[in-house]
Amino acid sequence: MPPLHKSGFDSRKSSLTRHRFPPFLREKVQAALTLLWTTRFPFVQSLAPASIVARILQSVLGPAIREYTFIDFCSGAGGPTPKLEREVNKALALESIDKYHAKKQQISTRRKDATAPAVNGKPTDHDHDNDYSTDPSSSVDFILTDIFPHIPSWKLACSHSAHLHYIPSPINA
Repeated sequence: MPPLHKSGFDSRKSSLTRHRFPPFLREKVQAALTLLWTTRFPFVQSLAPASIVARILQSVLGPAIREYTFIDFCSGAGGPTPKLEREVNKALALESIDKYHAKKQQISTRRKDATAPAVNGKPTDHDHDNDYSTDPSSSVDFILTDIFPHIPSWKLACSHSAHLHYIPSPINA
């Protein structure tokens, strides 16, 4: 018997696993896992597990969270990732809006205290909206991947957000 190489064993095992678990059943299990991640069960949980993870990510990473792209390597039917994306980006947008209003208030107060210089007989406004507007780069991208991509679920989830994407080809993580 010739020696069995690891790569040969892995590819045969992967092939066997693919045929043992029926796709229709895999999709049902993935959908159930998504439901468990995204649903809050009253009297047992104060928040859905995905909401808790979103808060932990924000707390641990702080402002640096904007520098990341999050990749879910075993997304199944989406799991917690679409909910994570919504909650993280909603919090970042609210933070941006708060900064916008604080800056606007600061500018308004400054204008009351000082007279702006006039050009052509009109007061100048050096504080453009762009200086304190919400920053489009304050959103975070999330990417769904899986060895058995669940494209219909991913398309639906991604249609609700410009910051949620998927890779349609199988990714073996």
